[in-house]
Amino acid sequence: AFQLTDDEGEPLKGRAAVGDYIRIDIPGPATDEGRGYDWVKIEKIEQPAAPDPDTGSISLMEVRPCANPQLKDSIAIAHFLEDSATSTFIIEREGRKVSATVYGRNEVPNTSYPGTGNKVRNAVVGTLGAIGLSRIQWKALVEGLLEKE
Repeated sequence: AFQLTDDEGEPLKGRAAVGDYIRIDIPGPATDEGRGYDWVKIEKIEQPAAPDPDTGSISLMEVRPCANPQLKDSIAIAHFLEDSATSTFIIEREGRKVSATVYGRNEVPNTSYPGTGNKVRNAVVGTLGAIGLSRIQWKALVEGLLEKE
């Protein structure tokens, strides 16, 4: 499950913006720092100002693992991947056809997190994500992005 949040970790409704966070609820144990969730911050959003229905358009959103925004003094990354990782979501429209893709970069498990249980959890989840199982995680978010308003 995914929840768009503000910089306090409070749920938001509406469109995502640069600086917003996404709280991710992955089945299974979570890190202590994430308080039950993994967190990413939206770093980039690009979309055409005036999409042309004849030529199509491309929109993108890039996110990066981050600290839990609810814990203001924390710098520990509350995600199974290190903060060098990014995920870029691209939505492309050509006429009436809409498609979405996700590109992951620098996907390294976050094993610098304190605590043996957290390290093991992040190593397992991060490794599974790196070999393609993160595709399952992002599929639900991509389907939500494609949902008609």
